[in-house]
Amino acid sequence: MEKLTNPTRYKWATIIGLFLFVVISVLYVVLGRVNSDEGWYLYAGKLVYNGQLPYQDFAFTQTPLLPYVYGLPQVLLSPGLYLGRITSVLFSAIGLLLSLSIARRFGGEKAAAVACLIWASFATGIYFQSIVKTYALTSLFFLLAFFILTRDEESEIKYSLAVLFVLLATLTRLSALFFAIPIIVFSFVVSKAKTRWIIIALCTAAAVGFLLLIGPNLEAAYWGLLGNHLSEWGNLSIDERISVIIKIRIPKLVDRYLNYFLLWCGLLVIGLKRIVFFLKTHAEVRIVIIGLLLFLIPNLTSGFMLSEYFVPFLFMLIPIAGIIFEKIDIDRPHYKAVLLRLLFGAIMISGLIWHSTQYLDLSGDRLPIEEVREAAAVVEANSSPTDEIYVLEALTVVVEADRQAMPNTTMAQFSLFDGDTATADQLHLVNSQITLDYFEQRIPMMVILTSFDWVSLSKTPDYDGIAASLNKNYQRIYTAKNFGQNMNQIDVYILKEEP
Repeated sequence: MEKLTNPTRYKWATIIGLFLFVVISVLYVVLGRVNSDEGWYLYAGKLVYNGQLPYQDFAFTQTPLLPYVYGLPQVLLSPGLYLGRITSVLFSAIGLLLSLSIARRFGGEKAAAVACLIWASFATGIYFQSIVKTYALTSLFFLLAFFILTRDEESEIKYSLAVLFVLLATLTRLSALFFAIPIIVFSFVVSKAKTRWIIIALCTAAAVGFLLLIGPNLEAAYWGLLGNHLSEWGNLSIDERISVIIKIRIPKLVDRYLNYFLLWCGLLVIGLKRIVFFLKTHAEVRIVIIGLLLFLIPNLTSGFMLSEYFVPFLFMLIPIAGIIFEKIDIDRPHYKAVLLRLLFGAIMISGLIWHSTQYLDLSGDRLPIEEVREAAAVVEANSSPTDEIYVLEALTVVVEADRQAMPNTTMAQFSLFDGDTATADQLHLVNSQITLDYFEQRIPMMVILTSFDWVSLSKTPDYDGIAASLNKNYQRIYTAKNFGQNMNQIDVYILKEEP
């Protein structure tokens, strides 16, 4: 049994996990399906460094930090999807190293190795932390707070830093507030008077800065942060919503991440006593778990729920799983050890193959981002940097071409608003009437529409006029199939010369 307990073997397992993580991350950077949200997150980064503000000058459906973080490398280097994805992978890699450090602190090399292998085999999660969305940055701030909060030394600064990181997470994704609250309260209670004043100052600064940002246009901020999401519930009562959550959403979530659900069921059944003992003696870990459980609430109750919302939650559980795995002491010749090893192997294998291939885009003869770049090259060749382009779902093309989207089309497919013109203007969106006016008045130099956009426009009262005006004033110069997240056809139009 000496070989099994040799720390060198666990270090090699960690190295294998790190290598696997790098390979899968690179695979998703290159071959990962282009997500429509990547366009509006990166375009928002361009806007903020051009002096515009979220909510006040353009629509944005998250708290405001992400554009400033992702926009900086886009400004300093060459803008585009590849750089955005590399930025995400960098955040994800730092998160992995933090996760390993946390696991190693409580469980040694064995816990670190287990955590690393689970992380590296969570292919679905790695995809969502390799593309440009909120998950990589949110997970990083979560893990930074976890890392600093569980340090052994009693330095007061760790509580201030933990609060800072959860506030940054909240400023990245609003639902992170539920994770932040117990950590802020715990840090305030256990810290000394001087640190408490620092915590109060940090919370006050974050709240005041956020209120100053949303204050000038509360309607747009409310739509972006809450109204747009909650409206998906329609007219369902509270009881009906609870029923949907219990009977539909939770079972779907369990089914989507069944392997990790079974992992935790196995850990709880096999090592419940050791888990309880560990949590009793580590208050900081208890607080983190409470925060994670609270984090489930806004994601389960959102008007529209996607399984990807829970990626930060699952990544945060990974170092804890590694620690618990080590505490159960699997090296003993016991049937529990055999069951745990079998379970761990099954989790790794299923994590690598379960749903992961659905995020690879192998539909064409070019890499997915190269397909975007091909359309972007057409746009770049037929427009100047000052020309404005009407675009919805294919905002990624405008990002790659480093061009300007029409005002109020900065939320990609979510820019098309089903409502009156005055409200659309207030929310920094466009409706069918505004779209019709744009085309009739020949305002955009180019128009980029996908078949997904045409389906959305066909449901509006101005569809016939939009189609006729586009045909009259614009000519198609490029078309391609299997484009983007929804594998649609994309068409690029350019303004015709005046008759």
